[in-house]
Amino acid sequence: MAITSPRDDHEIPELGALSRLGLGEEWLRAVLWENGARLLDLPAVHL
Repeated sequence: MAITSPRDDHEIPELGALSRLGLGEEWLRAVLWENGARLLDLPAVHL
């Protein structure tokens, strides 16, 4: 599964590798979005 940047449509291989682990979309969101928000002291908004 290729995951692309929403800004410029370039593939992001690291995200594809995480997706291929098969841990699910909820896990990906927690790792990539919620942890990033926590590191930057931002609210983790669920869309």
